[in-house]
Amino acid sequence: MDALLPRHSVIVRQVAPVRAEQIPALTDLLSRAFFHDPLMQYFEPEPGRRAAISRILYGTVLRYTMKYGRADMSVDGNGVACWLMPSHSKIALSRIVRSGFWKMGISASLSTLAKFHAYEKASNQLRAMVCDKPSWFLWALGVDAGNRRQGISKHLFRTVTDRTDRAGEPVYVESANPNTIALLQHSGFSVVQKLALSEQLVLHGLLRAPGSATPAKVARRVEAASVI
Repeated sequence: MDALLPRHSVIVRQVAPVRAEQIPALTDLLSRAFFHDPLMQYFEPEPGRRAAISRILYGTVLRYTMKYGRADMSVDGNGVACWLMPSHSKIALSRIVRSGFWKMGISASLSTLAKFHAYEKASNQLRAMVCDKPSWFLWALGVDAGNRRQGISKHLFRTVTDRTDRAGEPVYVESANPNTIALLQHSGFSVVQKLALSEQLVLHGLLRAPGSATPAKVARRVEAASVI
């Protein structure tokens, strides 16, 4: 796939930490990037309500990772990656509520809240089965549709994976998107376990061993990878 990329589309990008004033714009970016993701459609099938809960969810993800991990953006604002580091890779309910998830109780339906609860239970179970030692957790990586295939995700990805390769640390990610899963498998990630959230939706737990793939190849192929 890399060979199909026009040479002029691969440009040098810089990565910088997300600042508080950039959260609204980057929340919108992630909401757009994952609006049609199978997991988001599972949470809320109705598009209008999905837009509202998507903004709450990804605003929460950004705030959480800024405090307990790292949230990086391309300096042009067209891409963002949210990570949890090994020391804080287990998501704590009290922290996620304080990071903004409490708003979901106001905006989401009882059905959607029940699905979030089912997801949380399945995610914790899957994580325990896949990775029994501290690891980096790629919570979300999104690039605006009009700016994909330009090398943005490569730099966002390598900001962390260059470090994890040197330190000998694995990277964990979850996905229910068949396209994302296939791309990750071709780029050094392995599906270790699966759990069904519904008859149509299966959550996959994937692990990347240190140095198992060239980070540039991984990131060029995967422009959106989401956990929640």
